[in-house]
Amino acid sequence: MNPDFTSQSFQGVIVGSILQSITPRFALGLETSWQRQPFPGLQRGQTLPSETLTTFLAKLIGRNKDWIAAASLTPAAGTLNATFWKKLADKIEAGVSLELKGETAASVPQGPGLMAQPLITRVREGVATAGIKYEFRQSMFRAQIDSGGRLSAYLDRRILPSIGISFCGDIDHFKVCPLAYEG
Repeated sequence: MNPDFTSQSFQGVIVGSILQSITPRFALGLETSWQRQPFPGLQRGQTLPSETLTTFLAKLIGRNKDWIAAASLTPAAGTLNATFWKKLADKIEAGVSLELKGETAASVPQGPGLMAQPLITRVREGVATAGIKYEFRQSMFRAQIDSGGRLSAYLDRRILPSIGISFCGDIDHFKVCPLAYEG
C-alpha cells in the first residue's frame, strides 16, 4: 500500500498473511506487516525507521459448522482478540468478542529537571461485545452492546429485489448520562 519508489529508500506498507488448515476444523496462521513512512518535518529523502508487526491467528470450527471460535494475538502491540459466533436457529445468529490491550506508553518529556524525564505508564484496556442477528422474510435486524455502554441497532428492509432501505441507531450510554454512573 502507498508504495514510493522515488525516494532513496523504499517507503510504503507491505502485508503478508497465511492461514493454514491443520485439520478440517482447526487452522493456524500469521500476518506480518512492514512499513516505512515519510515524516513531516524531516528533510527530503529522510524517513523514520521501519516498523514490523506480526499477528498470530487461530480458528476452530464446530462439527456441524454451526459455531466458530477465533483468536488473534499481537505480542508487539500487546493485544489479544477472541471471538465466538454461533448459529442459534435457522434465522438467528449470535456472537461475542473480547478485545484486550496491555502496553507500556511513554509520554513526551516536557520542562526542565525532573520534568524532562519521560513518564512511562502501563495501559490496560478491555472491551467485551455481544451481538445478535435475526433474519425476517424481507428484512434483517442486527443489534450489539458492549461493556462500555454502547448500544447499536441496524434494520435493513428490502422493498423490491433491487431497492432497500436501512435504519441504524447508536447510543453511548456512559457519554449521554455521565451523572447516572458516577459515585
